[in-house]
Amino acid sequence: KNFLSGQGVEINANHISTTGDSGGNPADKANALMNYINQYNPEEVYFYDDNRLNLEAILSLCEKIYPEININAFLIDKAGNISSAGECS
Repeated sequence: KNFLSGQGVEINANHISTTGDSGGNPADKANALMNYINQYNPEEVYFYDDNRLNLEAILSLCEKIYPEININAFLIDKAGNISSAGECS
C-alpha cells in the first residue's frame, strides 16, 4: 500500500493481494489472480510485478480465460519506476 501510495495510486489495503514475494513462479501468480477473479468478478485488474515472466503469465490469462476483463500489467524496476508491460481486454 505504501509503495502504491507513493506512486499516486490510492487503494484500500483490502484490495491488495501479494503472492510469492520470494521465490514465487509465474504459475503461482496466475493462479492467485485467477482465484481473485473467480471470487470477486472484477471488470478491471491492475497487476504490478518486477518479473517479466510473471507479467507475461498474467497477460496470457485475458487471452485464454478472461477476455472480458481488462487486465493492466506494470513492470516495476529495481529503482521503483513503473512502466506499462501491456494491457488486454
